[in-house]
Amino acid sequence: MGLFGQALYELYHSCEPEAFFVCNEQEEHQLDLHFYLTPQPDSLEAALLTHVVGRCLDIGCGAGRILRYLSAKGYAVVGIDIDPPLIQLCREFGDSPVHVASWEKMEPLGQFDSLLLLNRSIGIGGNLAGVKRLLAQCAASASSSGVLLFDSYEIAGPTGVLERTLRYKYRGQYGEAFPWIYFRYEIANQLLAETGWVSDTVIREGDRYGVVARKAL
Repeated sequence: MGLFGQALYELYHSCEPEAFFVCNEQEEHQLDLHFYLTPQPDSLEAALLTHVVGRCLDIGCGAGRILRYLSAKGYAVVGIDIDPPLIQLCREFGDSPVHVASWEKMEPLGQFDSLLLLNRSIGIGGNLAGVKRLLAQCAASASSSGVLLFDSYEIAGPTGVLERTLRYKYRGQYGEAFPWIYFRYEIANQLLAETGWVSDTVIREGDRYGVVARKAL
């Protein structure tokens, strides 16, 4: 997924926008890269972030959009992402601790009071089994009173699940394919219950929903 980091890094340093696409099996969707360089949550994210407490971990922090927003409000925030150019941008933008790391290897960072998977980043689980592992890992990294904030899309149909194989396209080049998943709230609630979380608050906006989950006692 290095093309995403490359595109944002080049945009920030050259100010020359290039078309950037997320491609699935059926279509190509152009992303507005400027959004990812702006330290401002969208309206659903902003509503979720009112529930942040204590020390925060932004999982899949990208270029530090949410890191900078929370840091400006006085929160202690740590970010992780697997894309080195994105972590480099985080370091150029601010002084929050950031690490090139995946969610599968975040134990050494210690315990957190808030864990964030915003902008549908819970989809990095790839499939339901992967999301379950991700949620369990978040529970292991959460303090006894920890909260987890995430969002996804309400998926219609009998399964309530939409799995995609995605690729990035930038400067005419395709990146490696990677799996992604969206799932409706009822499935999210079930996965939370199976991994040490309790769904506390649900915020809905159009076809998106956001969840504030608390670590089960």
